[in-house]
Amino acid sequence: MPEFRPHFPLLAEIINAGSIENRAKLYAESLAISSPVRTALKLQWYNFFSRNPQPTDDMLEHQGDISLQLAQIESQRRSSPLVTIGTEVEGEFSEASRDTLQKLGIRCKEQLSTEGKHINLWEIASRPSYAAETQNVILQQLVHAGIASRIPGLGANDLIDGTEKRLSLHINLGVPPDLTYHNTLTLDFRDHIILLNDALTLAYTSAERAQQRKTSDSWDVKNAERMEGTQELSPLRLELRAGELTEHLSYDMLMNTQRLATCMFQYIRMRTKKILTPQQQAFATIWNEFADNMRLLREQRDIPPNFVDDKPTAARVFAEAESAGTREDIRHYIQLAAGRAEKITA
Repeated sequence: MPEFRPHFPLLAEIINAGSIENRAKLYAESLAISSPVRTALKLQWYNFFSRNPQPTDDMLEHQGDISLQLAQIESQRRSSPLVTIGTEVEGEFSEASRDTLQKLGIRCKEQLSTEGKHINLWEIASRPSYAAETQNVILQQLVHAGIASRIPGLGANDLIDGTEKRLSLHINLGVPPDLTYHNTLTLDFRDHIILLNDALTLAYTSAERAQQRKTSDSWDVKNAERMEGTQELSPLRLELRAGELTEHLSYDMLMNTQRLATCMFQYIRMRTKKILTPQQQAFATIWNEFADNMRLLREQRDIPPNFVDDKPTAARVFAEAESAGTREDIRHYIQLAAGRAEKITA
């Protein structure tokens, strides 16, 4: 459980901290919490002070209780069997938004082209968390702050070929520590990663976002970073790059992605002769059944593996998926598998 400083001795200090950014930063940094939770709380408190410049003690205490709940969830999930999850949001964030993030102590990194040129593209990357809820709060608060505002339905007015620009959402998933060989994932079980990526892309990404992708490969296996505050090291991480930040689907997607990826990795561990607990065996079974359903659907609907990495093919698949109800069918399979995984996790 995180160790918190009492709220009340900080109230006067917070109110007198000056700017909204300084108030939010002071509160978040007064707590003994992990980096992703601190990022979430900085954004939460920035939005709180933006709405309430002169809050009462009761309002501050209520907001503090909300912050405590998130920190408790993250702390409790440290013992969860689910894989860790992180996010990267990419977009053309305004100078004012980048300035706000800098004042909050949240990094917004410029992305250059492959030739090293400036292309007005920026990335907000969150360190991995044990709880998908932590990443959800970060995304929600970025939207509420108006920083991540170029999403459908939120007044986006910049267009590419007549369509709204979409915010890119990359998802990083921690690979179990005993799956240490890159080729195990990228070669031996490549078809399973592609199946996961194809399903999530069709379920949660728009055709417009698929066409606007800048990366050539929609997924990759990379080196991972040590989880903060532990000796635990996931040597590899799976990065899914075809995601899209939308007001509602993204939050549901993160929860389901974490559960589904856990099932897939346990299936890979089973196939590579690792020792599995009964719980891990149950995860593996869920993935095997999900994969069978997806393969059958892919065959019936003429969806080539890794379709999203070929834009003409992706355009056809997305168009046909709308009329055939494919997206709803895949979401149903994902919800079914993720729901079973949630029951095992509880």
